[in-house]
Amino acid sequence: MTNALSQPSVRLKVKRISLWATFKVAFIASVVIGIAVFLLVILLWSFLTHLGVFAGIEKTITDSTSGSSSLAPFFGSGPALAVAAVFGFVQVPVVTIGAIIGVLFFNAVSHFTGGILVGFARR
Repeated sequence: MTNALSQPSVRLKVKRISLWATFKVAFIASVVIGIAVFLLVILLWSFLTHLGVFAGIEKTITDSTSGSSSLAPFFGSGPALAVAAVFGFVQVPVVTIGAIIGVLFFNAVSHFTGGILVGFARR
């Protein structure tokens, strides 16, 4: 039988989350995610280009359509990087505003319910 005093535990009640702190963390996290997505697109595009994936797709389309259509302009680095940059610029305010709305909702609900009880125990 274990004694309650031998197992220390911590019980915290989260009643409010700071809006400004949430804004800062969400903004920095979304900028980092945007940069990571942009770099990932560069690496993935380079990898697929060196493997010859885009050349193979272009050859298949050219063979199946008797050479009447070409998708080569869409396989360049310009369109891929442009889409990644637009995604990065759009997702920063969307993620930041979404986090702020979530915190406002949490603060409103926790005002009526008393917050969330978080407990930690050592086992």
